[in-house]
Amino acid sequence: MKTIFAFLIFYSHKYRLILRYTHHLPIRSTVKRNSIQFEITIPIIVSISILLGIYGLFSYSVKKNQMEKSLESSIKRTQKRLEKNVSHSLFDLDLESIGIIIRAELKNEHIKSIHILDDKKSKIEIGFSKNKNGIINESKNKKIPDQESKKIEGALFHFDENESESIKIGHYIISINKKIIEKELENEIIFFLSSIVLLDITIVIFITILLRKTVVIPLKNLSDISLEISRGNYSIESENKDSYRSCHEINVLTLSMNNMSKKVETLTTRLKDEVYSQSKEIKSLLDNMNKAIFAIGRNFKVLPPVSKFSETIFGEDIVGKKVSEFLFYNIRKGTKEYRDLRSVFSIIFGSDDLQYFGLEDNLPKRVTLPDENKKQGKTLKLSYSPFYDKDNCIEKIMCTVEDVTESEEYLRQAEEDQEQYKYISEIINIENKEELGKKMELIIRSLFQILEDFVSPLSDTYSLDHFHKILDKSICKIQNNLNGLSHLEWKIHNNYIELEKFDQKDSQINPQVEAVSTTCDILETLLRCSTCINYFVPVNLNLNLSFTSIILEKIKDTEKIFKNLFEYVFLVREIDKIDEESLQSVVQVAKLYPDFERTIDLIQQRSRLLSFLLKGVDEEELSITYQKLSSKVKLMPERSRLTEVIIKSNLI
Repeated sequence: MKTIFAFLIFYSHKYRLILRYTHHLPIRSTVKRNSIQFEITIPIIVSISILLGIYGLFSYSVKKNQMEKSLESSIKRTQKRLEKNVSHSLFDLDLESIGIIIRAELKNEHIKSIHILDDKKSKIEIGFSKNKNGIINESKNKKIPDQESKKIEGALFHFDENESESIKIGHYIISINKKIIEKELENEIIFFLSSIVLLDITIVIFITILLRKTVVIPLKNLSDISLEISRGNYSIESENKDSYRSCHEINVLTLSMNNMSKKVETLTTRLKDEVYSQSKEIKSLLDNMNKAIFAIGRNFKVLPPVSKFSETIFGEDIVGKKVSEFLFYNIRKGTKEYRDLRSVFSIIFGSDDLQYFGLEDNLPKRVTLPDENKKQGKTLKLSYSPFYDKDNCIEKIMCTVEDVTESEEYLRQAEEDQEQYKYISEIINIENKEELGKKMELIIRSLFQILEDFVSPLSDTYSLDHFHKILDKSICKIQNNLNGLSHLEWKIHNNYIELEKFDQKDSQINPQVEAVSTTCDILETLLRCSTCINYFVPVNLNLNLSFTSIILEKIKDTEKIFKNLFEYVFLVREIDKIDEESLQSVVQVAKLYPDFERTIDLIQQRSRLLSFLLKGVDEEELSITYQKLSSKVKLMPERSRLTEVIIKSNLI
């Protein structure tokens, strides 16, 4: 009843103010007491005002009850979430996680602040509050706040799985901002009062016939003109100007509209010409660059314009194609590159500038694609530049692609020379170089055995923990025996650290593939370092005769994999006699063969193992041959993206 009484007082006060204000409006002079307009208008206004007042009073009460119930329900849900989510983090003293939870809850506009107290309610562990602008700030004062707002308190308990009783670990205080509800209810009152007054004024206005003749019809004509202008028809002009002589202002507006239409038409034509000229200039500039330049949209498709050189690099028109179809098609599932690429492109669009710089490092900077004219494939250097929308969020990414195949070999050689210099600089400072050489021999032989185990048929049954356990032991052995070679330790650490990031539950990563790749990288690093040690003292990598027989056995196994793949899967007995028709058949069968990717992985991994083993028995030329085989097979994409060119140049 108090609410209803307050509403009536507020309603009558506001209505008197509005009537007092409308007493001076020109509308009042259009309706005389002894006129028909007055006799019709006043009863309608009074009736509608009373009905709307009753409806507004009822709506006010209903809305107030709904808002209070909604607030109560929202606070209860907040309490439950705090008791469920904060307790574990508070027990672990993970204040950062608590802060994230509290910030999320403070997005509720009715909550003013949330503070987490210790179990004795003596001090605040962490707390956040909103200022007048709705900005969330952490409470620096550790004293319990004494606010006028309504407070909701509760206790936080930790439930231990090994104990039947719960432990009270803290309390929470939620401050409620009820002014929002009061403001909304006040706006509800003002809305209904304003609606009544506006409706009354509207009735008086629309009863007046003169309004329609002098304003409504002319404005309708002007609206039609504006609509035509918005559709691009700038040549339209207002007609029947004689109908506007009774209203000079509208006539002036009509003339202004006609002048504006002509100016807009002139400016639009000029702008179109400038845009066409600029587009033509940009297209000409792109076509004369020896780089592929294109933009990637949110759907990962290439947007025009595209530089003409793109067709030279990729051998096709890439407009409208997804980048996974021509640029990243040979990055296979189960690899780190595939996981990083998929993760980055799923979140980079719509992100801001800061997020982009955090994600940019995970974008591929170099890719090597199969090429029928180049035995080792085509190496492309990639660079990226974001384009932002009006909200400063990334809407597309410009990609610049440069063919660096010719210079890649020189760059690789320069990097190897630089690395060799660092190794030699550190080896010089080691006194007992003979002992260092012996330790290097033992470590390399140990890694040969580990790599052989990792590429064995049993490796498919190994878990990520198994790979970690073996490699952890090997890394520890390297660090203990080769201390003093800081650059070598840094290189091996970088090789291994990527494998440490993988989670057993990460289904996007094949642990066997990544473990073999990591082991090969470590072994290759050690072999390069051993070459530098060999300048000072002999490093005997010549393995014994039993190891030589193992190498021959591995070569036969690899040849057997090739033979089984072509004879029993592709139904090709003589590889040298494959013609175009047979090649098409091979591609179709390969796309349907479910174990194709695993077979290719086996060929690639065992070829690289053979490359290392042959290097250990001084078969340098044969080692290079198997290294090239491993590199070429590694470039092969998933079976769904196979082509005749890829099968021919990278497998046959």
